Amino acid sequence: MKEWKKYKFEDIAILSTNKYYPKEDAKNYRCIELEHINQETGRINGWSNSIEQKSAKTYFKTGDILYGKLRPYLKKYYLAEFDGVCSTEIWVIKGKTNLVCNEFLFYLIQTEKFNFVANISTGTKMPRADWDYIKSTIFKIPPLPEQRKITEILSTWDKAIELKEQLIEEKKEQKKGLMQKLLRGEIRLPGFGREEAKKTRLKGYIKEIKRKNTKEKINKILSVTNTNGFIEQHEQFDKGVASSNLSNYKIIEKGEFAYNPSRINVGSIDLLRNYEAGVLSPMYIVFKTEKEKLLPEYLYQYVKSDEFYAQIKSFLQGSVRQSLSFKALEMIRLFIPKSLKEQEAIARLLSTADKEIELLEGELEQLKLQKKGLMQLLLTGIIRVKC
Repeated sequence: MKEWKKYKFEDIAILSTNKYYPKEDAKNYRCIELEHINQETGRINGWSNSIEQKSAKTYFKTGDILYGKLRPYLKKYYLAEFDGVCSTEIWVIKGKTNLVCNEFLFYLIQTEKFNFVANISTGTKMPRADWDYIKSTIFKIPPLPEQRKITEILSTWDKAIELKEQLIEEKKEQKKGLMQKLLRGEIRLPGFGREEAKKTRLKGYIKEIKRKNTKEKINKILSVTNTNGFIEQHEQFDKGVASSNLSNYKIIEKGEFAYNPSRINVGSIDLLRNYEAGVLSPMYIVFKTEKEKLLPEYLYQYVKSDEFYAQIKSFLQGSVRQSLSFKALEMIRLFIPKSLKEQEAIARLLSTADKEIELLEGELEQLKLQKKGLMQLLLTGIIRVKC
């Protein structure tokens, strides 16, 4: 096997600066801006038209590597699948074909080493990667046949990751469609649904709870996030932001809900299930369901639905920072089956769909970790591959 050789990045790659000016070139190209490149995936979510642009852009060709130099910690990169133009905040990088293939270079820019150097940036509020740092950084490069084999292996993982992400999105869409029909009463589960499916307000089905931690017996401080629901506050903030005096904090117990009135519109509402009890900042609203009429698991599925968020928009109050009061929450209308068994069956079915999605998301994270581990081994030469 031929040995790997050390090269400065500028010896294996070229930074393209071929500019496109919309007033001078009448041809329309697909134009990629930073927002079109997804973080850490190597994929794009769309493009705009170059003829609609006013500022200068950079030309790129199929096979060129696009790398977001603005806020490089976002890890935005793309191996171009078509000719086009892109923002000047995006580097267009080409491999020197006698030394490196673009596909291998594409994986090289995803390494921790490249990311570290790219983040030795200029600017504070708008940090930008500095080409002078990048170009002088030394990388070990294998012979071209080995590069192609490494690329083949890593692209297999990329394809598996992409397919898993597609499956997750399909499952989410399936659940959303099922949820919409069940929570509106448009379809009923076998054995239920003889009464007409009517919507009713939450008033009378939920009750606000204002327990204070006056004796400070509970010191587990919780927050409600829009992505992970209830978490301990120290997980969200590096330093504690809570008051040293917790006597004014609200107590929440397992099976109860809480939401941030100013962030419920982005999903900061959850049902406490993973802790027996905790305390929340006084700004939170805590409530429970009247369990003889409404099961918390059923309401949980509803407050995570698109219909719920569509409804609360008309009840938000305030001009600068809109919020949802508990009285406004009581005005929300939804279909509540009279039978608790039907509520339970619906909640169980939707919860099963949630667990299936969570399982797939766990498998996706494993694939990403495997790819990261492979990159560490293959792109450093720790493990060699036969060509």
